[in-house]
Amino acid sequence: MRGPRALPWLLLVAAAGFGAMGRARAATLPTPAMRGLAQAPGWLSFDELVALAESVGFTPAAAGVAARIAWRESRGNPAAAAIVTRPKPGNLPERSFGLWQVNVLASPQYDEAQLLDPAYNARAAFELSRGGTSWKPWNLR
Repeated sequence: MRGPRALPWLLLVAAAGFGAMGRARAATLPTPAMRGLAQAPGWLSFDELVALAESVGFTPAAAGVAARIAWRESRGNPAAAAIVTRPKPGNLPERSFGLWQVNVLASPQYDEAQLLDPAYNARAAFELSRGGTSWKPWNLR
């Protein structure tokens, strides 16, 4: 996008704290209208994802990144599940659950059923991200 409309988007991305994560997709950020609204009963809004991330130990800056990841992965649905038994060439099978889509095949220390609990899933994301310092499990560097 060029011209005067490009500047607000650049400011939004910079303010969102993407920094080195410039590859993150625009779909990662909720629209302003969605920030305070859950999309369905039992789902978490973006703001609730931020609060949840902070409650398990993410710093405020890392909580924003963690919430964007959870938003991209599950749109705030604690019951989100992705089970891929026959992956496309070059991909691996996966069994991912919850808000941050924790893959139990890559991280077998986590219980599938418990990953559907938002707090348990957030703690798993905190551990997998090394306290919010590494986003490699979600393909962000």
